[in-house]
Amino acid sequence: MTFLQELSRFILDMAVDLYLLILWMRFLLQATGADFYAPLSQFAVQATRALVDPLDRLFQRKAPAGVIPLRRHRPSRWSFGALLLIVLIKLLHVSVVSWLVYRQQPPAVLTAFTAFLNVPGAVFGGALGSIRGLLPMVVNFYVYAIILGVILSWVAPNNPNAGVIQLVTEPVLAPCRRILPPMSGLDLSPLVAFLGLRIVEFVLVKSIIQISSLLHL
Repeated sequence: MTFLQELSRFILDMAVDLYLLILWMRFLLQATGADFYAPLSQFAVQATRALVDPLDRLFQRKAPAGVIPLRRHRPSRWSFGALLLIVLIKLLHVSVVSWLVYRQQPPAVLTAFTAFLNVPGAVFGGALGSIRGLLPMVVNFYVYAIILGVILSWVAPNNPNAGVIQLVTEPVLAPCRRILPPMSGLDLSPLVAFLGLRIVEFVLVKSIIQISSLLHL
């Protein structure tokens, strides 16, 4: 690749990963029931509203005939639109990189359609290969969230975002506390969580790579 191609891909990768991280943050904040009016929650909603809200409406139940639904100011607990948008953006990202940087036929859009049609073989393996790029993003989100939670607990425990971060990371940290309980008032569960998240990421990525290689045969 030329310098311009490398720079273009770097900028594109950074922009896509940042937006996917915000989408994943919105999904988790809603799923865990975090305070909707906390600054962090409002940032995630406002930054993704234009694309996620129309998709979320596709998954909402329609009111029965003759019933006037009340306007809801809070989003539903499960933002399936955010999950769908994460997958679509990742597929589009792989396609754009293949076409602009490597001048190859974009495979991701094709594999998305063939996966829905249950087409076996190399095509489906390629779809798995493109989706596996989402796993490090999920792991990194929890790593950053845990680090931010630890910092806030030290320097600003009364910060309105501290409770939101704690609510999101607690499902990961709680099992770690059973493995390594606090010692002398020091909570070491984040260290266990970091190690566990990286192990899970390694195992899942390796498994997907092996499945993809088998489907290429």
